[in-house]
Amino acid sequence: MMTMRGFLVGLCLLISMPSGVIAAQAVGGRKPPPPGNRYLFVVENSSSMQARDEAVQEALFDLVHSGARGQMESGDTFGVWTFNSTVDTRFPMQTWDSANRLNLSARVNIFLRNQGYKRRSRLDAVVADVHTVAKSVDQLTVFFLLDGLDRMAGTPFDSEINDMFKDLSQGAARSKAPILMGLRAEKGEFTAYSVVPSGEQLTLPPLPRRIPPSQPVVKVNQTAIAATPPRRVAPIIMTRDGSTTDPEALTARPAPPESQGGQAPATRSVDQPSSQAPVQPAEKSPQPVPSPGTNGLLAKVTAGIPTPVPQSRSNVIRTNRTDTGLAGKGMATNLNVVRVIKTTAPVVETPPNPPEPASSPEPIVPPVVPPAVSSTV
Repeated sequence: MMTMRGFLVGLCLLISMPSGVIAAQAVGGRKPPPPGNRYLFVVENSSSMQARDEAVQEALFDLVHSGARGQMESGDTFGVWTFNSTVDTRFPMQTWDSANRLNLSARVNIFLRNQGYKRRSRLDAVVADVHTVAKSVDQLTVFFLLDGLDRMAGTPFDSEINDMFKDLSQGAARSKAPILMGLRAEKGEFTAYSVVPSGEQLTLPPLPRRIPPSQPVVKVNQTAIAATPPRRVAPIIMTRDGSTTDPEALTARPAPPESQGGQAPATRSVDQPSSQAPVQPAEKSPQPVPSPGTNGLLAKVTAGIPTPVPQSRSNVIRTNRTDTGLAGKGMATNLNVVRVIKTTAPVVETPPNPPEPASSPEPIVPPVVPPAVSSTV
């Protein structure tokens, strides 16, 4: 609540201003107020209120300065009326602004001080005028500062309000303070009320907060700001020789030509059934005949080597192994060769023949040379 010292400071500021300047600021050349909530402050200035002048001015200053106890927002509009036997509505409508609230509060109090106190009050007459204003706006909040000695008429809550006046009027008169009453009107009808001693908080329901005006929609040329799709960057491919290959060039590389002779490029071969006739295994090679000069020694040595048995078709094992390695080491190899052919018959790997025990070589007996026969008798 604004203190009396603050009220007097604001009042002194406005007293120092010429009255013509104040009137020009109030009514001269003002634009229509922006849309907002409507507030009205109604002050009784009958002769019975003269003893409460200081408390009335302080209460009105506090209501305007605090924005109706925190209900007003910047851009809301308000007016000030006074009434006794007649209603005075000369004070122009003001736009409340939190940055200018001290100046507004002091201006309102100067207007009230110039009104004076006289005659008796007619509460029913001012309520009728308030009802007329309420019918012209969507919503209206009214604050009354009065003595509570007159009876309320013209609202759905007359009985309740008069009971509150009866309870509070005597205490307000002793303390030389006004009674604060609030009325809420929506679409021309009074919908809520509250009556409290001056200085206490009213219990009127809060108004919904105003929605700020929407910003104008600016149409933008979509074709002008259409973003071009980003260019796709292909990955860099490194070849085995360390050079960088352009992916686009790789995608445009032609297919490899066919090899000479109309054959397809070399690929992994798959054994196919052969249409040729199976090759018969080679016949057994004849045993070498020892020369007479060896005296049968070579024949005896080779006799211990087993003779290879010709393999049948089912015993043929496909292999890529050759015996050239053994031959290169100077080892004796079997020269009997069996050709490996492709066949559709299942290949069964036969277990190897158990090695035959090596026969001990027979002792070499030197040939017996017959004694020479003498040709002489």
